[in-house]
Parts: sequence; C-alpha cells; structure tokens
Amino acid sequence: MKKVIFCLLFLASFLTVGQPNDLFEKGNAYYIEGNYQKAIDAYQSILDSGQHSGELYFNLGNAYYKQEAIAPSIFYYEKAKLMLPKDEEVINNLSYANNRTIDNIAPMPASFWDSLNDAIVNKLTLNQWAKLSVAMVLLCVLSFSFFIWSDGSVRKRFSFILAIVAMFAFGVSLTLTFHKNNLDKNNRPAIIFDRQNSLSTEPNSLSDKVIDVHEGLKVFVLEYYDSEWAKVELPDGKTGWIKSSAFRLL
Repeated sequence: MKKVIFCLLFLASFLTVGQPNDLFEKGNAYYIEGNYQKAIDAYQSILDSGQHSGELYFNLGNAYYKQEAIAPSIFYYEKAKLMLPKDEEVINNLSYANNRTIDNIAPMPASFWDSLNDAIVNKLTLNQWAKLSVAMVLLCVLSFSFFIWSDGSVRKRFSFILAIVAMFAFGVSLTLTFHKNNLDKNNRPAIIFDRQNSLSTEPNSLSDKVIDVHEGLKVFVLEYYDSEWAKVELPDGKTGWIKSSAFRLL
C-alpha cells in the first residue's frame, strides 16, 4: 500500500512539473500563430500555478506589446529584467516599450552613493551575495584547517594568508548582503496602469494637482495612507499622492 501511495505522489509531482512546460510551449505556439491573447492566457495560467521565470515574464511582455498594451508590456519586461538583469533582449524590448509612453521625465543625476550601489551592491542579487558569504566562510574554515594540519612553513603561510583573505571577504560580502536586503525592502517600484491620472499634494481628491501621469510610467512607492492612497516618487524626484488602484507593484 505504501508503494502505491509513493508511486501516486511521484506521478502527481511529475505531472505538476510537466504541466507548466506544456503551457509554456502552448503559449509560444499561440504567439507564433499571432494569437496573442491565447498566448497571454497560457502564460498567465503558469503564473497562477505559482511558477515564474524571467523567460515567462519576457514572453508575457512581448505578447502584451504586440497587443499595444503598453503598461502591461512594461510591467512584465521590468519583472523579466529583475530576474535577467543583463539580458540584452529584455533591455532592448523594455526600451522600445518605454519609447511608446507619453511621459518623458528625465531621471535625476545619480549621486555618488547611487553610482556606488550600481557598481558594487547591485551587481549581484540578494541570494548571490548570501551564497558568496557562505562560500567565503567555508573557504576560511578549510584554509584554517589546512593551516593547522599541514606540514611545511610555505604551506602554512599560504593557508594562513588565504584564511585571512577569506575572512575579510566574508565580512565584506556579509555587509553587502544586509545592505542589499535593506535596499530591496525600501525599493518599491511600480508601473502606472491607468491611461491617465494625476499626482496630488495630499491623499484626497480635492487637493491641488502636482502633475499628470500616464500608463507605463515607472514610479517608486514611498508610503501608503489608508491603503487607498500611496505617495510615489517620479524619476525626476517629484512626489505626490495617487490612488493605489492606479498602479501595480513590481
């Protein structure tokens, strides 16, 4: 009886893994045929099952772009970029989609710390920094063990130096791991989905207007008020309040 249950569980897990792959291939076939809505439905079914990947988000962005749905295409290209930050196709297609937006807001010049974050902290994901920290700990332990048990002054000197370097690298990578974690928590990008909306000086419909915004614009959520309103920051640093229903968080 236990063998039967095990076989059934194995078969169920196999079918669960196989189903998203079948839907992905089906979505690709619909896309090639030019049936973009059916492709979107197939890709969305994969997301609904809890599966996701950079390639899936990229294909969703392409399908929405073919339908001239600017906001959804940018939204999924941005999500693909989060998982595939160096993929040239993702970067290029996101640029094409951004060129279709109405708002042309120049970003603020990057500060020294922003440039430093891009150059160092943002080169790796949070998981990659964490894995690097673990690797440095293991290297430090192995090097120190080799230092204790090895014979010969040259080997001991080399293993001792390697252990010190690994310990220093561990400290740096662990610090960057925590820093990256804080950045990711405080960084809440979103895409405007409303065709047109306005930022207000206060979280109510009667306050003065700051600026009009349109679909596809990327903003950064700073805070919420009663879950109905959110204070957002534009690329040029301007801030204002907008209905939470007007955007989707990445």
